[in-house]
This record gives sequence, structure tokens and C-alpha cells, in this order.
Amino acid sequence: MNTSINYLMIAFAFIFPISIAGANILIGLMFVLWLLEGDLKRKISVVLNEKIVLIFLLIGFFTLLSALFSHSYTDSFLTRPNQILFKTILSHFFLVPLLLIIFITSIQQRSLKLIISAFLSAIFFSEVISYLIFFQLIDVASLQNSHLLYRLASQVNPTPFMHHIAYSVFLSIAIMLLLDTLLKSKHKLFQLFISFFLLSATINLFLNGGRTGQLAFILSILTYIFFRFKINLKIISLTFMTLIFIVSLAYNTNPVFNKRINLAISDIQKVFTGNYNTSWGVRIASNKVATSYLLSTPSRFLLGAGAGDAKKEYHTYAKEHFPKEISHPITGLRHLHNQYLQYWFDGTILSFLLFILYFYLMLKIPVNNDIKPLLFSIVVIMIFVLISDNLLFKHRAFMLYMFITGYFIVQAKTTQNHKLKQT
Repeated sequence: MNTSINYLMIAFAFIFPISIAGANILIGLMFVLWLLEGDLKRKISVVLNEKIVLIFLLIGFFTLLSALFSHSYTDSFLTRPNQILFKTILSHFFLVPLLLIIFITSIQQRSLKLIISAFLSAIFFSEVISYLIFFQLIDVASLQNSHLLYRLASQVNPTPFMHHIAYSVFLSIAIMLLLDTLLKSKHKLFQLFISFFLLSATINLFLNGGRTGQLAFILSILTYIFFRFKINLKIISLTFMTLIFIVSLAYNTNPVFNKRINLAISDIQKVFTGNYNTSWGVRIASNKVATSYLLSTPSRFLLGAGAGDAKKEYHTYAKEHFPKEISHPITGLRHLHNQYLQYWFDGTILSFLLFILYFYLMLKIPVNNDIKPLLFSIVVIMIFVLISDNLLFKHRAFMLYMFITGYFIVQAKTTQNHKLKQT
């Protein structure tokens, strides 16, 4: 049965970047097999020993507690208007982390390569579809009507199965996995294939509109090179030159990337003139309002806004304490565009501190030194992209975080077992 769970995890690694419905079904099947497998005493012990696994369960607990003490259950950022939030809290904070629990208690080290290969195969498939959309070689509208493509997919937004910000994160992480594989491989033909895949993924990243993911990609490359090669001026200089070349080439040859970079510059310039009614401007406005709210009184600092009241509290505070230039652009926001502040708003300062602890524990996962550059570079992506978006409120992106966390924890167990055998 343990083997069956491993096979299902391989299938999940391929499915979840493509189909969220398929991913949910596979998590359900894995959980049923996980229960039937038994050995719960050992599994509970593993979970309790891996404190990082408890982080999101505790954040969920504090969010639920905050919701119970709220004045309303429908004025929340966690749900659509007039929907009660408890179902969302249950499905988000308690069901998705099951993926991580299953990963660290039932997935064997020998399955890791196949799992990552399946994930990268899914990204490659996504890229192919993305290029077909970009070059208008498929009937996008027909596939969207059949629910086979993301509803906003288009030639200027060729993200086939998810929002462009989430897709850019998937691509950035895939690029780091490919780069690490390339530098460790000794087979020329395999290196050639990985190089092609790496180039394809990088081009695809800059074809799409996820500017946050593109910035995270640059930071992660620099992080990886630094931790892998230390202070090697030649390699660092070459890396900087390569990144500058990639960005310059994308800017001068890709009209989508060119337009979005110019738009970002324009958005920032408008903020300095008091105009926050832009993509980046509304994020800055949101951060200003949320931070001001949380620092305004001791009770708000400690307890946030209450998960059930957060949206109403946020908009009311903005109207009462900020000029229309700031309060008006954020009127239609469905979240704070900052995952860190969102957890604080919804689940007290304890949720915020737990979330910071999550990344600290990620960086402390005792993987082999040869794997640390990959771990650190991917964690940089995971940290950075949440500054301007609430990606973890999207199930697919949350699954990605649980998937990557589980992967590195199992890698670390392999390292520890190897050391024990040597002693």
C-alpha cells in the first residue's frame, strides 16, 4: 500500500500544475490509502517531530479562533460576499496540509526523482500549451468553453492552466530544479536536453505576465550561484551579465514583457504623484492601510481584525483614515495583496509569527550541503512572491508550497539515514 501512495504522489506531481480538480481527487485517494495503511503511531510521531508540519495547522487554528470571536462570518477576505468562511478555513488550512503529512510519512526516498521528474514533465507540457496559445496555433476559446484551459488565457497572457502570477512561480521553481540538475549531471546528451528545457522555461517565464515571479527568478539565480560557488567573482560576474542579457533581450524582443515593464515603471511614477489607481499602486496603498491598521492600537496589533470582520474593518479604516486617492483604489480588493499581512489580519500576530517561523524552519532543514543551494534559492522564491500577492489563498499555489516542503524534508531524512549508516 505504501508503494501505491508513492505511485499516486508521482501522478499528483504531474497533475496538480495542470488540473486542480484532478489534484484534489488524488489527495483524497492518497489520504484514504494513508489511513488504510495504518502505522498511525509512527506517523503521528513523525508529524510531531517535524515542527514545520504543524505551522499551517496552527495558523488555521488561530484563524478559526479569530473567526469564532468575530462579529460577522461574511465580511471576510477568505470567502466571496455573503458566504460563511468556516468551509474555506477547513478546506484551506486543514485539508491541503494533508499533502505535506502524507509526503513526509509515506513517501520513500527512491521515489523522489520520479516525483520531481513528473512535476517537471507537467511544467514542460504546460510550456508547450503556452507556446501554442502564444503563437495562436490552437482554438483557445473552444478549449476554455470545455474547461480545458484557464479562463483568462490569451496570446498576451499565455498561461494555460492557472493565473499568471502562480504560473510564474511554478516556472521559477522548475527553472531552479533544472539548473541544479544540469550542473550536477555528467551525461552530455542529458545535459543537452536539460539545457533546452531550461532555455524553454526561461523564455516562457518572460513571455508571461508574472513580474513578481520574474523578479523572484533573478533573486533565486543569484542566491543559488552564491551558495554553490561562494565568492567566485568570475562566476558571479558571468551570472550578472547573463541575467542582464536575458532581461534586455526579453525587453527588446517580447512586446508583452516590454509593455509590462513600462507599465510597472509608469505605476511607480504615478504613486509619487499621488495616483494609486494602478496595478502596483493599489498594492502599495493596500500595504499602507493594512500596516497602519495593525499598528493603530495594541488590540489590533495583537489580534488583527478578526477573520470574519477583516474585509469590512479594512475598508472602513481606509475610508476614515486615508484620503480618497488611497481608500478608493482598494475598494474592490478581494485580499490585501500581501500574504504576511493577510495572515496577521485574519489570524492574529501569532499567525504572522508562525508564518515567519515556517520560512526559518525551511532554511534549517538539514539537507546535504550539495542540496542547500537549491533549497535556499527556492525558499527565496517562496518568500519573495508573497510580498505582493496572497498566493497561499489559491489552492494550487498552496499545494506547491506543501509539495516543495515535503520534498526537502524527505531529502533531509535520506541525508540523516546515510550519516547514521556511516557511523
